[in-house]
Amino acid sequence: MDIEGAEIIVLQDMLVNEIYPRYLCIEFDLFLKRKDKNNETEKIIELLCNKGYKVVINDNYNITFEYTK
Repeated sequence: MDIEGAEIIVLQDMLVNEIYPRYLCIEFDLFLKRKDKNNETEKIIELLCNKGYKVVINDNYNITFEYTK
């Protein structure tokens, strides 16, 4: 996902609707552009991990997750 700052909202909606793709590749623009004033990036990463995703690659907040449940 390279959706220019909308990744947090889309990921939250995905989890609320219980949509769990096997792999997620996400560029966290809010963090990278220093526009993440409420630390939403870290919160959604933690939530993804709590829901069964594992970080496979983290290349400067271009993160690939694998769903492991």
